[in-house]
Amino acid sequence: MRMMEIIQTRLLERNAFETSPFLSITLALAALENMNNDLQLRCDNLESERFEQRETINQFTSENRGKGYSKIEAKQRGKISQLQEQLNEKLTIEVESSSATLKVTQDLIEQRDINSAKDATISNLRKENSQQEDEIVRLENDLQEARSHSQLAEKQYSGLKDTIKDLQETNDSLTKENRTVVNSIVTNKQAMMDQMNEMTDMIEKLKKEVNMLQALQKQEAKRGNSSIEGTRSFTGLNKGARQFGSIGSLLPSSSKQVVQAHHSQATCVRYDSSGSDLLATSSEDSTVKIWDTGNGKNVATLRGGNGHVMIGVDICGGLAVGCGSDKTCRVWNTRTERLIHQLAGHVHKITCVRLYNNEKAVLTGSADRSLRVWDINRRTYRQTLTLRHSSTTNCIDVPPGSITAASGHLDGGVSSALKVLFYLFNVSK
Repeated sequence: MRMMEIIQTRLLERNAFETSPFLSITLALAALENMNNDLQLRCDNLESERFEQRETINQFTSENRGKGYSKIEAKQRGKISQLQEQLNEKLTIEVESSSATLKVTQDLIEQRDINSAKDATISNLRKENSQQEDEIVRLENDLQEARSHSQLAEKQYSGLKDTIKDLQETNDSLTKENRTVVNSIVTNKQAMMDQMNEMTDMIEKLKKEVNMLQALQKQEAKRGNSSIEGTRSFTGLNKGARQFGSIGSLLPSSSKQVVQAHHSQATCVRYDSSGSDLLATSSEDSTVKIWDTGNGKNVATLRGGNGHVMIGVDICGGLAVGCGSDKTCRVWNTRTERLIHQLAGHVHKITCVRLYNNEKAVLTGSADRSLRVWDINRRTYRQTLTLRHSSTTNCIDVPPGSITAASGHLDGGVSSALKVLFYLFNVSK
């Protein structure tokens, strides 16, 4: 009985927290509890009556035993049996009621567990809903940002369209100007061709004059032979000695100076065309060196690009030039050893180089089948002319004081650069 009261108390405490779906169950449980209390009270009363009647019967039996009261005893025993059956029925009903109460309690516990699970599910769903709401807010922010980016892109697109339109208009105007310039260049080239034709006629006249001068020089040489022979006999020269030249100089029989000039093979050597005793050499060790031929001492060491072969060299006055496999030609001041120009424009290695026009210009030949003329008379150099050939240029030369230039090529050809003549003539003017 005590356990039943504890269970009922806890059920009441739990039912106090139940939600509205369990209100009918709670009311039914309260009604069952009241019915159970009534039955329990009736059972207690009947038990008390039965106990009192049993005591009365026992007392009566003990007092009247043997006095002939068997009929009364039998009658009382029948009533007792009847009361016992009623009591048993009531107890059965009470047990069934208790079983029903326990079942209802178990059902309530199961419903409570189900409700807890549903509450947990609802809580999870609320969390998911909150997360989805946050995600929706984030997506809305992203959408707003995308819209702002789209608007900015549209503005930029409009700006680009305007810029393209302006550029097209500028291009059209530049195209018109280019056509005008091309027409002007064509006209100027035609004029230059006319001037070149005039120059060609002038050169032919000069050649005739040179031939005439050479003929006169030969005549003068024949006239001077007799006087030279007389000079030889007068000075006592041995007729069997080695001689060369028009004045009978002796051919050298030994080296004046032997210099280990470079660590790698020397690629080119040039005397100073201005008449000094200086000599310039280039080498695979990426250097150009200047030497004094009187004592064999190194005057200057000029360095090119590291790892690139210096192929050609030239020296005149206070300038030295060197070209190499790095597709550039360098111009140095031999007195200060400073690099004053680096000529870039060829697309392959530069194979040869010469200074000319009083050291105001440089002529370069390259494996890209072109010869280029460079004006170095200013602080910054300027490429003024490009001459094309069918093969690699191996060597070039410009006579002192002349307006001609010649080049030798890989295919065995030798050409005279008339365009250089025209350029040099203009520069000399």
